[in-house]
Amino acid sequence: PAGEAGFVLHSPDLGAIEVRLRMAEGAVRATVVTAPGEASRLAAEGLPDLVAALERATGRPAVAMAAPREPRIAAPPPPEGAFDGYA
Repeated sequence: PAGEAGFVLHSPDLGAIEVRLRMAEGAVRATVVTAPGEASRLAAEGLPDLVAALERATGRPAVAMAAPREPRIAAPPPPEGAFDGYA
């Protein structure tokens, strides 16, 4: 009924993309944090698709927001070692 998950995607072109999903009160909320500029613009443009995918996957209403990472906050570093995953 309620829970939270977070993960970071590392794009060679866009940098770290932080995603946090929260489920509470029968709805899903997604927050996406990216580097300012192009990554932030693309994240904002993709919000309708993210909301639709979350609603299909969970059967619950969803909302999403995107925000650029504050300049004073360092981006999460990529994992060490060789990992290359494709979804």
